[in-house]
Amino acid sequence: MEENSPKYSTPGPVSFPAPSVVIIGAGIAGIAAARALQDRGIEVTLLESSARIGGRIHTDKSSLTTAGGTAVPVDMGASWIHGATPGHNPIATAALDVLQLATHQTAGEGSLLYDHDVQRGFALYTRDGVRIPRDTVRQFESWLRAAVEAERRDARYESDASLEDTINRMVAEHKLQGSVDEEILGFYVCRIEGWFAADSSRISPKSWIEEEFHEGGHLLVSKGYSQLVESLARGIDIRLEHRAVRVTQQMPCLGICSKPHVQVSCKNGFEIRADAAIVAVPLGILQSNVIDFQPELPEWKREAISSLEVGHQNKIALLFESLFWDEDAEFLGCATAAPRGCSYFLSLYPTLRRAVLVYMPVGELSRRIERMGDEEATAFAMEKVRAMLPGAPDPVSSLISRWSLDENFLCCYSNDPSPNGSDLFERMAMPASELLYFAGEASSPDFSGTVHGAYESGVAAAEQIVESLSRRRRSQRPEEQQPPPSLPLASLKSGGLSRPVVSSCNFAAHLLSLDAANATLTQVMH
Repeated sequence: MEENSPKYSTPGPVSFPAPSVVIIGAGIAGIAAARALQDRGIEVTLLESSARIGGRIHTDKSSLTTAGGTAVPVDMGASWIHGATPGHNPIATAALDVLQLATHQTAGEGSLLYDHDVQRGFALYTRDGVRIPRDTVRQFESWLRAAVEAERRDARYESDASLEDTINRMVAEHKLQGSVDEEILGFYVCRIEGWFAADSSRISPKSWIEEEFHEGGHLLVSKGYSQLVESLARGIDIRLEHRAVRVTQQMPCLGICSKPHVQVSCKNGFEIRADAAIVAVPLGILQSNVIDFQPELPEWKREAISSLEVGHQNKIALLFESLFWDEDAEFLGCATAAPRGCSYFLSLYPTLRRAVLVYMPVGELSRRIERMGDEEATAFAMEKVRAMLPGAPDPVSSLISRWSLDENFLCCYSNDPSPNGSDLFERMAMPASELLYFAGEASSPDFSGTVHGAYESGVAAAEQIVESLSRRRRSQRPEEQQPPPSLPLASLKSGGLSRPVVSSCNFAAHLLSLDAANATLTQVMH
């Protein structure tokens, strides 16, 4: 093992008696799959290309510092729990019921600003720095809500090519009037683009109009999302800085070759053989072809990978010596009708009681900013701050993410631009064979782009493997049979893929057992 391996990684053999599974990618999907498989008595090794776990969940705990040297934790990847009702969302169950993490709610259910709610504190400005009254924004949202309901009722959006087309038509048909309302609309479009991590011309109107959510509104994890990942990862054999470069499937043959297995080769020379593999890497990695699959993935899988689009969003976190904006404002924004002229800043003061603003550019603007140096990117963000609040002081510290340039990710999260939706996410979720499975937010048919969607996809892949191993065991001659997994589940239905059954107690049982005995479960309630 490398000297920098974390405490939750433990040495293990490079081959196992069956059943065994190797997982590529230690984000929330890979860790959830590993946890579910290990709890069923299956040997698991998790390979991670970077020097940390969590994937696109990353709480930076040391880079953003006050003038006195105090570090302020900030999530540079995923921030929110979307759908904060325990029992419905397994991530909410873990954070609220089990770990009892400090959280802060930023929006209730049904908000047109997704993560934020105009019934709470906010500060929205024109590009001239004039504060827009909150009542004006709320009146605009009433107009937009009525227009959206009309779209749902009449289904006019089904003939539109993109969200941009839908918005333009809604403005004309529903008689939006006044320059201020047009500027507020520009800001709302900016936030929709942030939700999908894409420009409005690349967003499906169907995805926007028909999006579904778990109940309970939206929560920030006050001291960082990584707390949850670290708890779930305890006791799993995780090999950091092991970049998978080849996945070779040895398919069944007529008694003249070894039993079916998968072999994964890493850039550092490490190789491992297992009964099955789960690929839980970001869509950007799959699209870049940095992993060589032998044999080649089936055409329907390759088409799904290439047809989805990678989203682009980054964060610039700015820490100031003291607060100079409204204490109750949960977000600050500059509203303008000019395309991509708006800006959005998350205020972490209500959450951390620290003067932190997080700028979140999206789409092509995000790609442009992440190619800037740190000083230039910080200066760009401060221009946006001072357009709203002239005279704003310089930050004492700043931090910039560059997800699309990071060789371990190459994207923020996935987006399906198909105007009327498609089955791309369903195809991403399906196994390529009885040996090779997939997980991650891009493999979540209902909740792509979310932490709980990625988590549920990992559990689904684990259940598919358990069922597959059971079938393989039943097909072997009696003298060749291996002991079955301790708790086989059936999540694959004939003719298609079912949604994973993720009970509210599943994640809770994992963490309670780990906290009580620092050991994995032998049974999981479902």
